Amino acid sequence: GFYNNTTVHHQNFSSLISLRASNATTMTKGLLLSITYPTGGRTEFTWEANKAANVVAPNRQSVNAWAQQYVGGCRIKEIRNYHDASSTPITTKYFYVKNFTTAVNPETLTSSGILNGQPRYLFVISNRSGAFQASNMSYTLASVNDMSSYSYNGSAMHVGYSEVVEQKPDNSYIKYFYTNFDQDINLQTHWDVHPGVLGWVIGSVEDGYVKMSSLERERGKAI
Repeated sequence: GFYNNTTVHHQNFSSLISLRASNATTMTKGLLLSITYPTGGRTEFTWEANKAANVVAPNRQSVNAWAQQYVGGCRIKEIRNYHDASSTPITTKYFYVKNFTTAVNPETLTSSGILNGQPRYLFVISNRSGAFQASNMSYTLASVNDMSSYSYNGSAMHVGYSEVVEQKPDNSYIKYFYTNFDQDINLQTHWDVHPGVLGWVIGSVEDGYVKMSSLERERGKAI
C-alpha cells in the first residue's frame, strides 16, 4: 500500500517528501484480490489509494487544505460477491467523500480524509537562546526517517475519514460518520494537546518535533 516505484538514494533531504509521494497505480500491487470458497462462491475486492483533502497543521490545532492528494495506503473501493461461477455479482461500493448523494458523481466531491500531518525530514532552527539566554545557537536536524512526533511515527492511522458511504446494488446507501481531528457532527473536536515542555518553542517550526498529548483514542469512532 506504500510502494511508489521510486528510489531515494543519494537525494537531498529537502526532496524526500516529493520522492516519497504516493503512486496510485503502484500502491495497490500485492493486495488480496479475491477469495474462493469451498462451496463455489467467491468474493472479489477492488482497492484504491487513500486520498485526503486536508492535512493537520504542525500545531495540531487546525487543518490545512491539501488539494485532494493521495496519501499512502489503500482502502476498499468495491466488493463483489458471487454465489457460484456463473452468478451475477452482488456489488457494494464505498465512497469516502462529504455530502454524498446519488445525483452527483462522487469523483467530483471533496474527500472526507484528513492526513495526520506531513512527515518532517529536515528541521532548521535559527537563533535559539541557550542556557540562561547567555548565547544564541542555530542547528539543523536531518534524517531519512520522519522525525515528527505524529503521522508515520505515531501509533494511530496516518489518515482518517469523517464520512464513508456504503452503496448497495439497488443504489440505496448508508452514510457512516466518524470522529476525526476536526469538528464532528456533535460539534466536538479531537485535536492533540500541547504538553508543558521546557526547551521547545510552542507555536513555531518546532511544533512537529514536540511530543503531543495524543487524543488518537477519540478519533475513528462511529457516531
